[in-house]
Amino acid sequence: MTVTEELQRTSKLDSVGGAAYLASLTDNVLDRPNVEAYALNIREAARARQLHAAATAACIAIQQGEPVDQVLAHLQERQSELSCRNATGCAQKVFVPAPQFVAQAPKRIDWLVEGVIERGANGFFSAVPKGGKSWAAVDLAISLAMGCEWLGFKVPEAVKVAL
Repeated sequence: MTVTEELQRTSKLDSVGGAAYLASLTDNVLDRPNVEAYALNIREAARARQLHAAATAACIAIQQGEPVDQVLAHLQERQSELSCRNATGCAQKVFVPAPQFVAQAPKRIDWLVEGVIERGANGFFSAVPKGGKSWAAVDLAISLAMGCEWLGFKVPEAVKVAL
């Protein structure tokens, strides 16, 4: 709503596609429960692929004359490894409560751009087509290389930049 209101206030709402377009931007974004279920599905699919690969390797080994008992023992060992890894991984939650997340944050943050970009973090530019993403990235790179402000945010020191 805030973005829509600001674009309407500055008479730019129609130029970005209107309120309906802005509202549609989140249509394909997964909500919290779906993201967690999706991540678990990916983990299970990966486990199934690994088990399939192990079974295929076992069949090939048997066809090449390796002792069946030895091949089956190796296959059971591999299946056990994958089950343990899967059980350990599933114990970890994809999401943690906000207070727990904040408690894990370092006391002092090493900022690349103060209050905006943490050193070593990943980020992205997002905007409508022809929205100035490339210019913002170039401007950020120049500000970082020179150690000067970027969009009013302090850059504590000049750093090496690759763009």
